[in-house]
Amino acid sequence: MIERYDIVIVGAGHGGSQAAIVLRQRRFAGSIALIGDEVELPYERPPLSKEYLAGEKPFGRILIRPESFWGERAITLLLGRRVIAVEPEAHRVALSDGTAIGYRTLIWATGGRPRRLSCAGHDLKGVHVVRARADVDTILDELDGSSRVAVIGGGYIGKNGTHGADTCVCCCRATLRKIPALSGRWRLCPPLALVA
Repeated sequence: MIERYDIVIVGAGHGGSQAAIVLRQRRFAGSIALIGDEVELPYERPPLSKEYLAGEKPFGRILIRPESFWGERAITLLLGRRVIAVEPEAHRVALSDGTAIGYRTLIWATGGRPRRLSCAGHDLKGVHVVRARADVDTILDELDGSSRVAVIGGGYIGKNGTHGADTCVCCCRATLRKIPALSGRWRLCPPLALVA
């Protein structure tokens, strides 16, 4: 027999967590399950490239709510589990561990994924994206002892993510957007040649 919940929320990031929180705030009394592919409790992503990366906040301070919160509100956390299929006619989701979870209502809140480089060298050691805590932890391990960092993209995450290193910002398709004012520790490198 499969587990069933009145509401299954796929995605344990900010959107999915807030959906569960608001349901309880509005006195929804049915069962709620929050499924996330990371093993960590739900946490806020913006501080990953800022305070967490800079060592200004420990991971526990960027949690959306403490562990006790979820249990006190009868929100079941199914962490470290990835949804691999949705079966809408059967009202269930299939998980990567071979189990299935039934639902009355499904909320899809998985968020976005960073766009990865497609050029030669994209798979080399030291080339990273920032999406999850594990990404930042890997970057921190590799930054130890590094004095120079190159950031591809001068957007919100890119311009916040180097904290103290000598940084070169390379903006792909720079003519399509303006680069925000950069502080003194930034140098703007020539735009990269684009390969079609």
